[in-house]
Amino acid sequence: MKLTEKAAEVIKRILKDSGKDQSFIRFVVVSGGCSCSGQRYGLYVDDEKSNDDLVFESNGVKLIVDPMSYEEAKDVTIDYVKDEVFGEGFSISKENCCNGDCECKRK
Repeated sequence: MKLTEKAAEVIKRILKDSGKDQSFIRFVVVSGGCSCSGQRYGLYVDDEKSNDDLVFESNGVKLIVDPMSYEEAKDVTIDYVKDEVFGEGFSISKENCCNGDCECKRK
């Protein structure tokens, strides 16, 4: 699980502006979504971690994920993108997913 420099920069700014510099970014996996993996991904700010959470650091941001979600999370890259049509936001892609033939790999 890794963050691009741009994604890390935006997350750090969000955490600082909200007074949550010491908080974690929780990566969640929810059933449904991309037809190849059957999963949807999400991010949210979490002030606490459970004893069994796995903690990662990428570009200076602390990411946490629960053990059940780790298999889906381990090959994920989180980026921050700007698009003329869709606007801007976080893009979560997974390596080795469908060889790029489905919506998972499209931005």
